[in-house]
Amino acid sequence: MIAPIGAHAIVHHGFDLSEGSVSAFLPTGGESHRAFGAALLILGSLLLVEVLAGRVWFRRRWRALIWPGALVFLGLGMAVVTLIDPKDKPIHFALAVFLFLAGVLEARYRLGLAPRMGVDMFTIGAALLGGILMGPVHARGELATAAGQRHLLIGITGIGLGIVRAAEFAHPRSLNLRVLFAVLFAFIGLQFLMMGGHQH
Repeated sequence: MIAPIGAHAIVHHGFDLSEGSVSAFLPTGGESHRAFGAALLILGSLLLVEVLAGRVWFRRRWRALIWPGALVFLGLGMAVVTLIDPKDKPIHFALAVFLFLAGVLEARYRLGLAPRMGVDMFTIGAALLGGILMGPVHARGELATAAGQRHLLIGITGIGLGIVRAAEFAHPRSLNLRVLFAVLFAFIGLQFLMMGGHQH
């Protein structure tokens, strides 16, 4: 007769699924920062490739949808972080919504289903508000700490994104502004990577 497999047997074979051990599979704050930063850095680099490639990139619809699809995926990832990270849930949730909606709206524009103006207005507002949330709000006044200063710099960069997108709206043919937007986006990712495990 085969005895039932208990938790001790699972632990014995290297798979500890007992209560309390599941938390080991969840990312820590530092790991979440690095994963989010890596994703933003990749997305910013992808956007830069789009800008420099020009119309050639958009000859295939699937290539045109990579950027907005990645934004949607990143928004869903941030929603997961909201569920598992006990800290700053309102801020994380707001960022998740901003990223998700930005991806959906950008995809609709690229498919010819939405006007550029509406997409830009949302992007400008989301970047400005997101910068405030990631910066002074997330820092919670702890500007004397390294983590607080890094969050403040991230927030300033996010606000810069909104300003650059507003300038793009006024000058839609400016290649320099589009490149600057992509570089700032990637720079936010780099800052999160540099932040690593620093916590408040």
